[in-house]
Order: sequence, then C-alpha cells, then structure tokens
Amino acid sequence: MADSRLSAGEAGDAAGGVDAAAEAAVVRARPWSFVDCLSLASGAVVDAVVLAIMKGPWAHPSAADIERLAGEVKASHALYHSLGWIERPEEFHCDPPPLREIELAPARRWPIAHQWLSFASGYEPRREDPAAGRWQSYQSNRIAHAWMLRGDDDAPWLVCLHGSGTGHPLFDAAGFGARRLHATLGLNLLFPVQPLHGPRRAPQTGTAAFLSFELLDTVHGFAQAVWEARRLVRWLRDQGARRVGVYGISLGGYTAALLATLEPVDFVLAGIPLCDIPDLYVGHSPVRMRERAEALGLLGRELRELFTLISPLARPPTAPRDRRFLFAALADRIVPPTHAKRLWEHWERPPMSWYPGGHVSFFWTPGVQRFVEAALRRAGFVHRR
Repeated sequence: MADSRLSAGEAGDAAGGVDAAAEAAVVRARPWSFVDCLSLASGAVVDAVVLAIMKGPWAHPSAADIERLAGEVKASHALYHSLGWIERPEEFHCDPPPLREIELAPARRWPIAHQWLSFASGYEPRREDPAAGRWQSYQSNRIAHAWMLRGDDDAPWLVCLHGSGTGHPLFDAAGFGARRLHATLGLNLLFPVQPLHGPRRAPQTGTAAFLSFELLDTVHGFAQAVWEARRLVRWLRDQGARRVGVYGISLGGYTAALLATLEPVDFVLAGIPLCDIPDLYVGHSPVRMRERAEALGLLGRELRELFTLISPLARPPTAPRDRRFLFAALADRIVPPTHAKRLWEHWERPPMSWYPGGHVSFFWTPGVQRFVEAALRRAGFVHRR
C-alpha cells in the first residue's frame, strides 16, 4: 500500500523555496507495514467508541436550548459587529496585564516532580455579552492554574496545551512525553490548565467543559485560554526566558494555533488540531438536531462570523515558517483530517506528519513522539547541559 502521509520534504516542495533535504530529516515517507494498517483500523475503532460516549443524549441540546442558543448567537453577533470586531477579530482579544501576583505551591513529586502555580485569571467577558453572566457564574474557573518542570535558566521554554477532558499531570505528563522532553531534550516545560478543566471544572458544565453545545461558552473558553497563556508567556520572558514555544494537542492544538496569532512565539506545534468549530459541530450533530438548528438560523452566517473572533485561520502565525509543525491522524473520527489540512495550508505548508491511527491513538503511537522531538531539534529547541 502506498504511503499517503505527507513528508516534510514534500511540504517544503509544495511551499517552495525551502531546503527539502533538510526538512526531510524531520519526517520520511516509507512503505506501509501490516502494523500501520492495524494501527489505522484500531485507531478508528477506538475513536468511534470515544465519540459514541461523547455524543450521548446528555450532550444534546433540547429544542428549548436550540432556540435560546439561536437568540444568544444573534445578540452576540450584533454586539461584536457593532464594535467592528467581526471585521477586526484581533481587537476582541484585549492586551492582558502583566502577571505580577502568582502563588507557587511546594514542589510535588507525583506523577512527576513538578511545581504548581496559580493566579487570578482576570478574564471577563463584556457585560453586554449575552453569555457574560453564565460564564462569570463558573466560580472555580476564575483562578488559573499551571504546573511546570524547570531546569536550566538558559533552556528554552515549551508551553504545553492539553486536550479536552484532561488538565492533570497524571494524563498530560504522559500525553506530552514530559519526562523525555525535560530530561533528554533539556527543555523547561509549562502546562497551563485550560478553562473549565482539572481543578477549574464547574459543576454546571460536566465533562464537556467549554467544548459543548453552549456555543458562547466555547468562544469565551478559547478567549480566556489565550488570555491566560499570553500572561504566562510574558511572565516567562520577564523571568529571563529567551525562547518560548508552544505545543498543543487536540483542543490544545487549536489554542496553540490561536495563541500563535496573537502573541510572539518562537516555535509552534499543533497536534491533531481542530481549526473550525462551527464545522466540527455541524459534522457531529444528529440530522434532526441540525435541521432544527438550521431552521432557526443557528448554524448560518452569524455563527461562522462570530467564531472568526477566536479562529486560528483569521490571522497569520507569529512563529517563522521553519518553526511551525503539525501532526495529524489519517483515521481521525473525532476531528476530521480536513481540519489539520486547512491549518497546514494556512501556515504555508510547513513540515507535517500523518500517522496511521485515530485521534486518541496518538497517545501510544511511537512515530508521533519521534516527530515531535525531530521538530524540536530541527527548530533548535533543545538544550544541552
């Protein structure tokens, strides 16, 4: 079977003017093996099971919810259109204040030696926003949390943004390969806990956090995530960090890509990323629910324009092209591969790896970690003690 994964060299050739031989060192295409085919099939099956759980009846809005959501989206669109922010989405993201007061907890040893930090988020929606009261009612979300692995002061910092449903060192240290990134590559690592995840979870939101049918919660979830990440990136630079990169997986891949359009970063890597929230919702909605929502105008132009406020496709990334990287799954049932391809196109076709598997199987696919490490080395994001 021919290998349909995009090699870094092919990506370079497509973009033009790039040293394809050097980039081919990051990813090489190769013939498919039986193990690859098995990984592809098993990854798709695992994704299907996870998706069935995620799309259970509890995750569906009622007819009254759909009507309410249509009203919220219409009112929110009118507000931000009147401010001119639909046309200039970068103005929706206020410049965050410096991070002056931060609480550092005593060092923790499990599941990996790390230090926990917390601070007042400071993010607030505009009072006129129809979802402002609901968002502010999530009391536990007002305190931002993060944890870090800190080594040499001269080492680069990598900000790691987790996926949906995680936000705890037990899962994220393993998912990002934190031990190896820190001990072998010598990186300093910072793991922000995204809004409504981990200790920030609100009882009202359940396990869906801010990627739920509450569409305006999704807008504010990503807006708050990048607000806090920008404060942390600037805090690192104030502490003397010379190089700061960002690496996100799944939902975190979206946050990383959005962050890279708003804050100068020296490296960006998006893994199994989504890039278009309305498309994701439409694709996963049951037919009758989608028809009802479309009849009320919920899934139309106003929703799509509203989501440009938080779209990673609305602006170019700040990281240089040779320090942008992506990986994605060929059999992804949760985030269709078209999302990664669109982001890759928007990023001017940088080096990218397609692995044979599903969304969830990045966790146990060895080629993913090899690509991540090769990308970091290619960008000079390693530190030798």
